[in-house]
Amino acid sequence: MSYTSNTSLSSSAFPQAVYGNETYQNYSPPWNSWPIIIAVVPIFYMIPTLFVIIRIIYVYCKSLVSSKHVPINQHIFLVLSLAQILSFLFFIADYMMLRLPATGLFTAYCATVYPNQALKLIFFFTFYFNYSAMIFPFLLCLLRLILMIFPNTHSKINSTLLAISVPVTLIYPICFTFFLIPAVGYCRQLGGPYPFGSVSIYYSGGAFGMRNSIFHLINTVFWMVACLVVNVILFFKLRSAILAATQGTSKSSRSRKAEISLTATTVAMIMPYLTYCIFTILYLQVPAYTYYMMILRPFGNDCETVIVPWIFYLTHPVFKNRDGSVISVTVINSSSHRGRSVMPVSKINL
Repeated sequence: MSYTSNTSLSSSAFPQAVYGNETYQNYSPPWNSWPIIIAVVPIFYMIPTLFVIIRIIYVYCKSLVSSKHVPINQHIFLVLSLAQILSFLFFIADYMMLRLPATGLFTAYCATVYPNQALKLIFFFTFYFNYSAMIFPFLLCLLRLILMIFPNTHSKINSTLLAISVPVTLIYPICFTFFLIPAVGYCRQLGGPYPFGSVSIYYSGGAFGMRNSIFHLINTVFWMVACLVVNVILFFKLRSAILAATQGTSKSSRSRKAEISLTATTVAMIMPYLTYCIFTILYLQVPAYTYYMMILRPFGNDCETVIVPWIFYLTHPVFKNRDGSVISVTVINSSSHRGRSVMPVSKINL
């Protein structure tokens, strides 16, 4: 609901609020301001990326209809598809929370809007999608590790894992955003180097005085460490499999490319964790640099949304595979049976 009252809000409950300020109500931004330029730049790489994400999802859906013609690992493609959907939704919510209002194009309107639940939802969904997206790099690594350790039964194990983990990723963020339920959202003036008139959407009145930054830092560190640990184990398992393959059945060129693609994709998915950590620590320890980091942070977040699908799309053989041939890797487990060495061989799709 909008109001025309010039009544200002409490500076302690709503720091830097613009509601009721006539100067903001009459504000008109210059069209060549740098916040507008920064808001326009993502459009040029997000629109092509959206088509790539749709292509990845299309291949996954096509495999569900005809697994023989599109013989991919559906578990891995499902996780990548969900990760990209949530990352893109996070981009949209974050864009509406910071980059778009920072342009100043809606500042005059914001100055007439009393703090409300609708504005709070933009802030809520930004971090809801962010927390959900954090889980998928770890989940992707875990699926690949299970695939290597249990080549004969990985499909059944991963099906059970995803049946549990996918619903959990949709419920999990509530554990760290529940305190926003009684809060209201409002528009606040951003500090320097942002010019006058650049605002963002924030919240006030969270339950128990809780702060989102603490939850965000804990989640970032936890999932980054968990992802790195699984990746280290996965690295040694892949190295052992490659050594075993050179002594027995060698991998095909297509299989190696698929493995390289998945490895590069996994590494790219870990990169945003570093951005989250740096920004949150600076926000808590060095508030003076907060607004400088707010300029760079969205582009760091865009890394996963943009780089991951492009790396996967450009490197995975399935997107160049027009003859319907199977993309698989041979996993060889050495074991001893009745005093003689045997090499069980399993074919697994990537």
